[in-house]
Amino acid sequence: ASEFDVLRVKVQLANAKPPLVQAKNLYSLTLDNLKNLLGISLQDSVNLEGTLEFQPIEVNQSEAEEFAFKNRSELKSIFHQGRIAQKALSIAKATNKPNLLGIANYEYKRPFYSKDEWQTDWNFTFMVSLPIFDGFLTRSKVRQARSNLKQIDIVKKQVQDFIKLEISQAISDLNLANVRCLADSLWAFFSFSNLLVSWSYCCLYFFFYLFFLFIKLFLS
Repeated sequence: ASEFDVLRVKVQLANAKPPLVQAKNLYSLTLDNLKNLLGISLQDSVNLEGTLEFQPIEVNQSEAEEFAFKNRSELKSIFHQGRIAQKALSIAKATNKPNLLGIANYEYKRPFYSKDEWQTDWNFTFMVSLPIFDGFLTRSKVRQARSNLKQIDIVKKQVQDFIKLEISQAISDLNLANVRCLADSLWAFFSFSNLLVSWSYCCLYFFFYLFFLFIKLFLS
C-alpha cells in the first residue's frame, strides 16, 4: 500500500511539472523579447525587480468612438474631400450667374498725348457677362457636384461603421484577455500550490516508506 501511495504521489508530481515548465519557458522567451526590444545582447544577464500585478482595463465604447472619429486619418481625409466637394458645388451653381468685371488703370506719363509734360491719366473699364443659355451645362455640373458630395457622405458613413465595428471587436478581445489573464493567474497559483503539495506528500510518503522498511529490516 505504501509503494502504491508513493507511486500515486509521483504521478501527481509529474502532472504538476508541465505547467511549471511551460511558465518557465514563457518567462525565458518574454525576457529574450525584452532584451531584443531594449537592444541588449541575449547573452547578457538581466535581473527583473518589482511585482507585476494584473489590473483589468475597462473601455467606454462611446468615448472610444468619439476619440477615433476625431483622430482617424481616414475621416480627416474624407472631411477635407467633403469641403472640396462643397466648394465645387458652389462654383458649379455660380456658372450661369452674371459676372461683373471692373478695371481701373492709373498712369503718370510724359509726354501726355501731344504735350511734352508730365500728366496724370485715369482709365476705367466695366464689363458685364450675362449667360442666357448654356445648353443645361450648369445644371449638369450641379448634379455632378451634388452626386460627388452624396458619395462622400456615403463613404464617410461606411468608414464610421467600420471603425465602430473595429472598436467593438477590440473591446471584446480586451474583455476576453482580461478573463484569460485572471484565469491564467489562478491556474498558475493552483499549479504552484499543487506542486508544493505534491512535493510534501512525496517527501512524507517516502519518509514513511523508509520508516516501514527500516522497521521491517529491524524485525527480521
